[in-house]
Amino acid sequence: MRLFQLLLVVLVLSACGLVIHKGVQVFLRPAEVRVEATPDPEGETDHEPRAVVARPMPEADQAADAVAENAPAAAPEGASRSISDKNRRAIELLEKGDLEGAIELFEECHAAEPEQPVFARNLAEALARHAAKLHEEATRESMAAALEELERAIALDANREELVRLLGRWRRSAEAEEEFGSYGSNLFELVYDGFRPDLSHGIPALLEKLEKTYHEFGDLFGFYPVEAGRTRIRVVFYRREEFDAVTGLGHWAGGVFDGTVRVPVEDLEREGRRIDVVLRHELLHAFVQEAGGKSVPGWLNEGLAQYLEARTVGQRLADVQVARKKLENRDLFPIERLQGSLATWKDPAEIRLAYAQSLALVAYIAGQYGDRVVYGMVSGCREGKTPDVTFRNRIGVELAVVIEDLDGEL
Repeated sequence: MRLFQLLLVVLVLSACGLVIHKGVQVFLRPAEVRVEATPDPEGETDHEPRAVVARPMPEADQAADAVAENAPAAAPEGASRSISDKNRRAIELLEKGDLEGAIELFEECHAAEPEQPVFARNLAEALARHAAKLHEEATRESMAAALEELERAIALDANREELVRLLGRWRRSAEAEEEFGSYGSNLFELVYDGFRPDLSHGIPALLEKLEKTYHEFGDLFGFYPVEAGRTRIRVVFYRREEFDAVTGLGHWAGGVFDGTVRVPVEDLEREGRRIDVVLRHELLHAFVQEAGGKSVPGWLNEGLAQYLEARTVGQRLADVQVARKKLENRDLFPIERLQGSLATWKDPAEIRLAYAQSLALVAYIAGQYGDRVVYGMVSGCREGKTPDVTFRNRIGVELAVVIEDLDGEL
């Protein structure tokens, strides 16, 4: 019966230009697709509360921080001069970001003195950083290679508990997606369970909306990630239970971006509006990461994602009003507390307020000084400038003053 279902699905999808491959990447339709109009939610009077959408995942944050903070060690006393010099050069390459070069030299040090724990740990550090880079590329090949490298890193340095947790999450992700098919274009790869009729029938429309949103955001930022060299953006759809297992997040999260967009969906037709909002939100995070790098503060990242997740100006204004209502007569969080990922916070009530404050602040800046200022604050992070510096350079006012003004209004 399952074989018959599979054949039926393949026949239907083939007629629509789709091909499902089990466990491999498919090649794809061209990027130029006809885009259908999206229903306008502006006329709706019931404003449904948004699911909080997390980016990046807490475990991914902790693992990335741990990789960055574990500085490799100098060669121990007694090591030969040539090995000590090679280890020193490897450390220099590692800090410059030449991960492949560092791994090659650390491999030679470890091979020369395999019983020396310093060389094993240094090699593990380089492998872990390279694995994180490979996994973020989000192709099936790069993620499989990342798993192998992270496994070896843990074998070399078994005390890295955060890497063990990260490996567990990557394995759960690979297991959940093992029999998923894929469909996409030059810009996106959509990965999903091809035996689910709701997804099989709805995926083409989702791709069209994603491509329309991609060009919309590209015009706003003046930047197009894939054209700038990023691999096409991977979007994975799970059952809620699978999503929770893969991400480790609770039901408060409507989706996540960790280099891959991950979204839980039980019934695409019934949840279509929510999925549309989540995909816009997460796609915006991909743009922020590529345009501004990973130093964009949490409040700016999440605030901008919420600000642009609605397709219409009317819905956007409604979302901002809901956020401001939540903050009325409350003390705002210090901006310093909103610098990191909001997904790492533990209290759901505080998380909701932090998201509301982020949206209210971004909307206030955009309303008072223009959207271009907000996008400039993102791109400034790529140049090593904090949003405060970019804002002061453009406007001649301290960002702290703007925050005080918003606080006064609320």
